[in-house]
This record gives sequence, C-alpha cells and structure tokens, in this order.
Amino acid sequence: GAGLSGATTAHALADRGQNILVIEKGGEPATGGSGNPQGALYNKFSTEFNIQTAYALGNLLFSQAYFQRMQSQLSNAFWSPCGVIHVGWSPKEAQKQSDLVANNHYPKALVEQLSSDKLSELAGIPLPYSGLYFPASGWVAPKILCQQLVDHPQIRTQYNTQVSQLVYDQPSGQWSVFDFNNNLIATANNVVVCSASDAIALDQLGHLKTKPIRGQVSLVSSKKDFPLKTVLCGEGYISPQQNGQFCFGATFDLKTPNCEVRDEDHQINIKQLTSWLTSAKEVLAPPNTTTLAGRASIRCTSPDYLPIVGKAPNCDQQIERFSKLRYDANHHFECGGAYHEGLFVNIAHGSKGLSSCPLAAEFIASQICNEPSPLTLELVKAISPSRFIIRDLIRRKR
Repeated sequence: GAGLSGATTAHALADRGQNILVIEKGGEPATGGSGNPQGALYNKFSTEFNIQTAYALGNLLFSQAYFQRMQSQLSNAFWSPCGVIHVGWSPKEAQKQSDLVANNHYPKALVEQLSSDKLSELAGIPLPYSGLYFPASGWVAPKILCQQLVDHPQIRTQYNTQVSQLVYDQPSGQWSVFDFNNNLIATANNVVVCSASDAIALDQLGHLKTKPIRGQVSLVSSKKDFPLKTVLCGEGYISPQQNGQFCFGATFDLKTPNCEVRDEDHQINIKQLTSWLTSAKEVLAPPNTTTLAGRASIRCTSPDYLPIVGKAPNCDQQIERFSKLRYDANHHFECGGAYHEGLFVNIAHGSKGLSSCPLAAEFIASQICNEPSPLTLELVKAISPSRFIIRDLIRRKR
C-alpha cells in the first residue's frame, strides 16, 4: 500500500539503504484513507496518564519533529505548523481539559490551557471557549506527503496492482507475492503489509481484527472572509484555508461500505461544526458558499483503537504454544511467540495516522534492520498483531 503507513515505512527503509518495491492497488499514492487534502496533527490525551496516553504522546512528539524535518528535505509544501486548538466546547469537555492539565506536568511547548481571549488571538477568529493549545502541531496535506515519500532513489512503485496471495519458501527464505491472476509480482526476504482492511484477505493475516469506518470530509469555498490561522478541534475539526478552500469534518460511519460523497454527510459535518463554532455559520450559509465538495474513504481501525504493527504471528502455532492461557491467564511461558519469518504488518491507524504512522514506520524499519526499538516493550505489546490471539485464548474464544 502507498498510503501514509506504506509510504512512511518505505521511506524509512529506503533511507537505511534497503531496496523497496511499493505495490499499490490504486493508480497513485494515497487513494484510500490517506488521500484527504488536509488533516490535523492532533491526539487526544486521557486525564490520567496510561499506556494509551504514553503511546499517543510519543507519536505526537515524533511526528511533529518528523514533519518539520521532512519539509526541509522535500520540495512541495505539505506541512503547516500553525498550531492546533482543542476548544472546551462544553462544560464536560472544559472540565476534562482542566483535569488533564492538573493531573499531568506537560510543558507549555507541548500543550497549554489558555483563556478564550488568548485563543481568539491565536486563531484569528472569536472563540467563546477556553481550551488547549498545541503550538508545535498543525495540519498536513497527506496525499502530497505520500507522493513525495515514495519518490526516492531506493524505491520502485507498481500501481494498479492488488496482491491476492503471499507464499513463503522455507529453503530460500523468500516470499513470493502474487496478484489475482496468479501472476508473480515480486519475491523478497521481507514483506510489510500496509494495506488497511485489505490485509485480512491474505491467508497469513486473516485472524487479525479490524474495523472499517467510513469518513467524509467537506471542502468549502466561501465569499465570506474567515481569517482562521490555526486548526480548530471540537466535535470534528476545521483547518485554515488551503487553495481557497476550508476542509472540515469528519463523519464516522460504521455501517456504510461505499465511498460515494453524500450530501447528507455534508449536512452532518456542517451541523457538527457550527454547533460549537458559531462564527462558521456565515461562511457555510448557502448565499456565501461558492463550492461544496468532499471526499469519503474507509478508515481501518482495530477493536481497541490502537494500530496493529509488528511481526505477523503464525496464528495456529501461537494458539498451540500458548493454549494454557485458556485455563491460567497468568501462566509463565519459557518460550517466545511464533511468527512468520520476514512478514510484518502496519495497519489500523484509523483517523490518527498522521500522528502514528511515522513512528510505526521507524519501529518496523528497526525490526527489519536489527536496530534498537524506538518503542518500549510495553508499547510494543500494546500494538502487537499477536494481542488479539492472546486475548481470545484468555477469554476462551480460541
């Protein structure tokens, strides 16, 4: 795949001198969930510091530095560190933000709770709420980023090609990759599957648990001046104007499998945004709206909303090896897990791929290139593709 996951992984490996072939079923990079014109670099933290918060924090800090560095190396602009404001749009949300600041010791360079007056000055528009300000965040144009990441001397690309089967040859230690016509696409020692929900169609990954979520963003050109300078997040988000358009949304739909742009979803986005950002009503009112377009795609997430990243487990061997978990959840094993040699997975980043994909790519590259992991063991376990097998054994579902 040549979305955010595949493009960042390919680039991380290529920068280490590896020869990379990126296989993409679409005709260009980022045709799926990574293809929106703008996305906010933002993570929501829990009021209490837990493993999910530790992961979200590490992702955000890494991505902020990653995009800054990449923008200095790449020719086309894709990154705007304009800052992100998470408004306290309801009493409940405002209290959560106060608790988050009180219970943790985040530096102001990461996040700061500010009054409505201060936030209005930063945003360039009136905001009637206090909120959290992330000064080093901003918005990313993910499609432009993906296009540039795969434009690397160590990377070859093959588009309009969908993988149907992976076959491992034990004597040579090589994987063969086939398309739906049973044509051999390539052979390699290592394969990294970054194809979102399509990953589970492969025999070796059919046991993984993914959840598709349809999302639609809206793009508006307006006659009304709206001098927004930062990304605003409340219920949904809106980014500063790019190429004469405002990008906002997005819907979360667990039931609809298609990616057709729907007017009813535009209305959901408009209603959601203007419920807390009343100053946007004039911008989005029909007399002022000159164009209303959008883009819909299927995001891939997991049941626990953490990505699925790491070595691909051999499901049958894992079940056999750890079967005692069915009767003793605390059983101590002397052996390690059972994995497919040279097969890795990097999927299920959901709506937070801008934050989580760059560090996940570094983690995958560290595994393939035998480098120290950029993640702690606790975080590796939290995102491990094996975690669903282990949980099912403990719950006696396998």
